[in-house]
This record gives sequence, structure tokens and C-alpha cells, in this order.
Amino acid sequence: MVASLPPYDGEIVSSWKNPDGSPWGRSLRAEHGYCIEVSGLCDFRFGSLGESLTCNLLEGRARGDADHVFSATIQPLIESLHGTCVFHAGCVQVGDGAVVFMGESGRGKSTLVTDFAMHGGRFLTDDVLVVTQDGKPTAHPHDATVRLWSDSIEGVGAQGAHIETYASYTRKRRLRAGAGFRQAKRPTPIRAAFILGDRECEDVSIRDLGGIASHKAWIRHLFVLDLERKEAFMKLFEGTAEIAANVPTFQLEYPRDYAALPRLRHAILSAVEDERLVH
Repeated sequence: MVASLPPYDGEIVSSWKNPDGSPWGRSLRAEHGYCIEVSGLCDFRFGSLGESLTCNLLEGRARGDADHVFSATIQPLIESLHGTCVFHAGCVQVGDGAVVFMGESGRGKSTLVTDFAMHGGRFLTDDVLVVTQDGKPTAHPHDATVRLWSDSIEGVGAQGAHIETYASYTRKRRLRAGAGFRQAKRPTPIRAAFILGDRECEDVSIRDLGGIASHKAWIRHLFVLDLERKEAFMKLFEGTAEIAANVPTFQLEYPRDYAALPRLRHAILSAVEDERLVH
């Protein structure tokens, strides 16, 4: 629902910045619920569990922009209030299992997801990953699109895919699932996860994190709206501990060169297969 609302009177809970350091937005908490203000676009207001959602668009901004922000950010934050583990991560289905890619914006999650999906895999999501404990950590499909910069679209050879614009505030483009670029439609057990590093290197490096380092990595990429919601956060903490204990998690460093993608894909698949044989 879009509505015109007065300023929100609440306590600041969190603030976020864009990769260039400019403000992205902030969240506020009041007795009756929350408000998330997205700089220059809109604010979202909802009750303490996400109910009674309203969106206040700034004059001249498009509803489609707010719809995308809701799907990519607001909805995962609301899910965290219920103790649901949602991660800023991409994920692909390879064979009978899922492979997760986590990392800061710009590290290459969407590029890897697209590359795998164009070479025999199927993508589940490129940015918002819901993980449940259905006997084992299980990845769920999200939006049937992947978002990429133009150079990445060309670098992975995806020019033939269905490409569309999706928001006025970004020059990224969206690739929609279709022939030759398919999405997995069912929840898939996770076989391995890779944390994308930022170190400049000439060759692929894969290192098993294990233990506390693995748990910290999963927590670092978790959507969390309010740390003061103790019961919900404890569910998130215990959930990520269970995921980290059951999913082999690796630190991945690799050349930022599209020509290296086949070599990188082979190294990732080899690491996943080695873990399967060990376990």
C-alpha cells in the first residue's frame, strides 16, 4: 500500500550506507512498530511483526523503485523479526545440491550465479537467500531474475538473455529466467558456501573456514532489523550456528577477470565434490 504519511517519531536503530559512502537509509523503532527510511525514495512503516505495511513515496519517485527495494531489502528485514534466516547471498543449484555465494556488494555474487546458470546449473537467487532447517540446511528460490552491470552481462556472454531495466536509481540491468538461463523452482539442500574475498590475486584460492570463522561469516551476511528483539535474534544466532555446522564454508579469492570464469567454476565444483566425498 502506498500512502502519504507524516514524519515518523521513533528511535534510530540502524543506518546504512551505499558502497560509495553516501547514505542509503536508516531504520527507526517506536512503541508500535518500525519505519525504514530509504534516502531520496520512500519510507516503509509496519507493525512490530511486519503487519499493517504502508509505503510513503517521495514526490516524483516511481512505485516500481519502491517495489524493488521492498523485495530486496525490506521484506528480508521483516522476516528477521520472526527469526527467519535470510542472507545477502546468491545461490545456484548444481546437480542435486545448492552452492551459496556470500560477499559484500560488488564482489561478484551475481556474476558467479549467472555464469553457473549459463553452464548447466540453475539459479535460486542472486541476492536474497532464505535458508530453512528441513532436516538439513535448505536454500529457497527467490525472484526469477538476476541483476548485473552491463560489463558483467557482456563478460559472461549473457547478451542473448531477456534483459530489462528495473529501477530508475541504478544502471544495473535485470536478466529474467528463460531458455538457457533457468531458475530452480524447488527448495534445495545446501552442499557448500563460498565467501567472496576482495584480495587481488592471479589464481584461484579456496580455504576451508570451519568452526567459529564459518559461523561469523554466515552472521555477517544475515539480514537483521533489530538486535534488541532478543527472542528473534537468538533464533537467528542459533539458526546460523546450525547452518555453519552443517554446510562446508570456504573463503574464496579469485582473479577479477571474466576470462578466468571457466577455471573458477572448475575450482568451485572440485571443492564441492571433495567435500561430498569426505562427508
